[in-house]
Amino acid sequence: MAEIYQNYTEMTLPLLPLRGLVGFPAVQLNIDIARPSSLKAFSEAATAHDAKIFLFTQKDISKEAPEGNDLYKIGVLAEIKHVVKNPQGALSVIFEGIARAKLEECTVENGHLTARALVKNEAKSHAPTPTTDALLFKLKNHINELKDIHPTFTEEMALAASAITDPGYFADFVASAAIVDYKNKQTVLDSFTVKNRLEKLLIALEEEAMLLRCERDIQLQIREKIDKNQKDFYLREQIKAIQSELGEDDDDEISEYDAKISEAKMPDEVKEKLYKEVSKLAKTPFGAAEGVVIRSYL
Repeated sequence: MAEIYQNYTEMTLPLLPLRGLVGFPAVQLNIDIARPSSLKAFSEAATAHDAKIFLFTQKDISKEAPEGNDLYKIGVLAEIKHVVKNPQGALSVIFEGIARAKLEECTVENGHLTARALVKNEAKSHAPTPTTDALLFKLKNHINELKDIHPTFTEEMALAASAITDPGYFADFVASAAIVDYKNKQTVLDSFTVKNRLEKLLIALEEEAMLLRCERDIQLQIREKIDKNQKDFYLREQIKAIQSELGEDDDDEISEYDAKISEAKMPDEVKEKLYKEVSKLAKTPFGAAEGVVIRSYL
C-alpha cells in the first residue's frame, strides 16, 4: 500500500532506464525498448502494476546495464499508453508522465530494475504570481523566435505551447519539445517549484538557441563556400572548353611551367611564389591582360 508523507506518495514499481531521453508529467514520450532487462521491466509493469512504471534517465548513455548510482535521482511515474512490436522483437511504446518521482532505492528483481520512489503529489494548476507571469511572458516570446532555428520544434508546437496557461505544465511541455540536450532537460525536471522550473527552462533555451544560431551560421558559411567552389569549377571548365574549341588550350603551357619550376635550382620560397603565379595563370582567361603580365613575370 502506498504511504503518504505530506506531499509525497511512496511507491515501488519496475524502473525503465532512459538513454538520452527525459520524461515529464502530463507529456507523452515515445520510447523504443530493446534491452532484455528493459523488456522485462515493461512486461512486469504491464501485467502486475496496472501499466504503471518509473522512468529515470541515465547519466551516461553509453552504460549498457545501469544501476541506481548511474541514474538521475529525479524521474517520473508514467503510464503505458500504446505499444507496437516490430519484426525484430523490439517494442515502440508511448508512455505518459503522471508525476515527478524522487528515487530512494534501486534494486534488481527478476532480471530488471525496481525502484522505491517518492511520487510528488503536485496540483494540476498553479496560482500565478508576478514573477511567474513575467517569466511565462518572456518564455512565450522566446519560443516564437526559437521555432525559426530549431530543427524539430515546429510552428504547431509553438502554437500549442503558447496556448498553455499553467506555468508548471508550460515549462514541462516546452522542455520536452524544445530542449535538445537531455542534461538540460533534466535540470528542468529536477526543479520542483514552478518559479525555479521556469528559470531553468529560460537558461536552457537561451543556451541552446545560441548554439543553434552558431550551427546555422557555420552551415551557411560552408554552403556559401561550397557554392563558390562549384561556381569557380564550372566557370573554369567552361573556359577550358572554349579555349579548346579555339585551339587555345593552355594545359600544356601550365604543365611546362610546373615542370620547369620543379626542376629549377632555387629557394623553396621562390618556388612557392612561382607556383602561385602559375595557378593564377591557369584561372586567367586566355588573352587577358593579366595573363600577359604573369607570363612575362614567369
